[in-house]
Amino acid sequence: MTWSSSLENSKVAIVTVEIPQRGHSERKLLWQDCLSPHPAKITDEDLNLLTTRFIFGERETGKAVTAALNQAIWRNPEDPTITLADFMTSAKCKAIHRQRLSVQGSQSGYSWDDLVLPEDRKRQLMEICSFFLNMSRVYGQWGFERKNKLGKGLNVLLV
Repeated sequence: MTWSSSLENSKVAIVTVEIPQRGHSERKLLWQDCLSPHPAKITDEDLNLLTTRFIFGERETGKAVTAALNQAIWRNPEDPTITLADFMTSAKCKAIHRQRLSVQGSQSGYSWDDLVLPEDRKRQLMEICSFFLNMSRVYGQWGFERKNKLGKGLNVLLV
């Protein structure tokens, strides 16, 4: 933990705390391990999506798998095969509970063509979305996670 202040007479302190997180490949293996005893229709691409979108520990991942299995059993007791939709719903619920947020999803029905912006700004927003959509491939499959020591966030300046 480090304490620092950007202004000498300021009463503001900045606290930096390093909390190590599992890498993409470790989290993917964790999802696979938790899922292995259960029937599931989950592709490798689905696992990459879950691994990127939900950065869970072992306990949280296990709970998400259990919740997905319960949804599969509720949907079809004769064939309780877990699907990506089951995982996404259960993992979102775990993430919402974890962050104590109230989130309500909706489909807008709009596309990029409906956005009224100059083309260069629209392309900028599309690149931002593309960054997050391809994050698992770049950091996990291509191996940039172990080469990047600065973090995986994205800073954007919109002017």
